[in-house]
Amino acid sequence: MFKFGENLFVEGRSWIDDAGYINVWYDGRAQFVHRLVMEEYLGRKLTDMEIVHHIDEDKQNNEWWNLQLTNLADHTRHHALGFHGPVDPLRLQNLQNDRTEEF
Repeated sequence: MFKFGENLFVEGRSWIDDAGYINVWYDGRAQFVHRLVMEEYLGRKLTDMEIVHHIDEDKQNNEWWNLQLTNLADHTRHHALGFHGPVDPLRLQNLQNDRTEEF
């Protein structure tokens, strides 16, 4: 399993896909970085039914405090209700501070 601090970004082994997500070749297959970070944070592998949401809507911001575990129904509902666009920077800073204290 991926560990925080491990360098995933070896030349030729990471890329940004057409949807804007960072992918890496890891453990013998292509994987999304945000899912690897969430697995490390939780200390377990994610199931196929679990979705990792980027709180600030930036698909390349894979900081652990910016990721939220959800399911397909809730994630779809979140976006269908129009919760898009940038998050208030102060709210995001407070979230980062709060979640860093938890860890």
